[in-house]
Amino acid sequence: DEPIRAGLGRFVCALGALYRESPCLWRGDPDTWSFTWIDCGDRDNSVLSFVRREREETRAGDFAIVVLNLTPVPRDDYRIGAPAPGRYVERLCSDDPRFGGSGYGSRREVDTEPVWFHGYEQSIVLRIPPLAAIVLAPAR
Repeated sequence: DEPIRAGLGRFVCALGALYRESPCLWRGDPDTWSFTWIDCGDRDNSVLSFVRREREETRAGDFAIVVLNLTPVPRDDYRIGAPAPGRYVERLCSDDPRFGGSGYGSRREVDTEPVWFHGYEQSIVLRIPPLAAIVLAPAR
């Protein structure tokens, strides 16, 4: 009967389903190649981003990008490096209205641009909601 608690329950359920459907989030544990920081040094914006891989080599469908905004400030036009060119789809966003979030800036799909960033030849531009976690995966 409590909306906040119900939203959290729906989020945990969706996160569990994503985990089951996405071996890249767990299969490589504890091998070092299964986790790579995209950016862990943005102190000004408090945004962290990393890649989880299912296999040692990166191929379409074998990885997911996780982006965390650790502040109550939304981050518009936020660029991060992308490990492969192409279209990425949002698999999960903690700010989704079904979880009690605002739905701020949600982009269900985003295409890479040939802009070198964070050591990658391609990058994507996101609108990151405040205090949010986003999981992106290559479109299939």
